[in-house]
Amino acid sequence: MIIPCFNAAETLGACLDALLERSRVPPDEVIVVDDASQDRSVAVASRPGVALITAKINAGPGVTRNLGAARAGGDILVFVDADVAVAPDALGRLACHFAEDADCVGGIARTEFYQGFSFDMGGHRFFTKSDYVKGMWQDLLGEDFLLRSRLSRIFYRHKFFAYPPRLWDALMGLGLRESIQVLASYLRWQLLP
Repeated sequence: MIIPCFNAAETLGACLDALLERSRVPPDEVIVVDDASQDRSVAVASRPGVALITAKINAGPGVTRNLGAARAGGDILVFVDADVAVAPDALGRLACHFAEDADCVGGIARTEFYQGFSFDMGGHRFFTKSDYVKGMWQDLLGEDFLLRSRLSRIFYRHKFFAYPPRLWDALMGLGLRESIQVLASYLRWQLLP
């Protein structure tokens, strides 16, 4: 977690408390980069679990973010403003998006929640590309760890489609008109994101 701050003494404490004391998934590191504050920001940031970088002159948030990124030791950098107190589950939810890279159980076998809707990201069974996670479960379950070949399909408009999708299967199932609409939509978002 990289937190740039400038004159943020009033809000920085709540930001750090949320990360260090209430987060269900603790951050690997917390770096506060003070941008030559004139208030008590440095004193608030001077606490266990926080790496503090202090700038001699005020250079702006872009420079302070880059200073924090240069100091960070992790593969995934998360920036949060000093006036934000993240929710206790925020880092855990964020980690799910990096599940295969971060050796987390879940990967595509998870349900995401967004604006009151649930989205199944893939088949609800154990699946991982991480040798570490797979080895952990094999060690834990031994001979009880069973491998099963499964067929996954998408049910859409009263038809089944292969999952992962296959081009010919999708074209035949959707029909020419809808296939053209899907392709046009895909191209539009590739060219104009």
